[in-house]
Amino acid sequence: MAPDYLRAYECFARAALLTDNPEGYWKLGDLYASGKGVPRSHRTAWNMYSRAYHAAGESPLAARAAHHLADYLMTGIDGFLQPDSDKALRLYNEAELGYYRLIESGLSYYSRQLDQVIEGQKKARAASQELHHCVRAQ
Repeated sequence: MAPDYLRAYECFARAALLTDNPEGYWKLGDLYASGKGVPRSHRTAWNMYSRAYHAAGESPLAARAAHHLADYLMTGIDGFLQPDSDKALRLYNEAELGYYRLIESGLSYYSRQLDQVIEGQKKARAASQELHHCVRAQ
């Protein structure tokens, strides 16, 4: 059976909007980021991930949204969001801690995302160091 992305969109939107469910928001972000079932829109994906992040609050589920937000902060979104490696690094660090908590609670499938976040931290740290080195050199 083929995936039904339109039905997935309806279910995730209902979960997000009716219950302020962070997972619903980040799943909507995933759909918009990939263009599956909806027109691809990184700006809308950013907005959905931001809502997920805020809806999750102190929950370790904020890790997933923080991870996506950090990824966008590394690249930026044309005409909407400028790259910011310092903010990205903070979000990657938060995501790392959240993923550790999720993995410790038995959700070992977050190990792959944890590895991605650690790689993201390395890139963000290098970009921040380069940026601040240039500032110090002036």
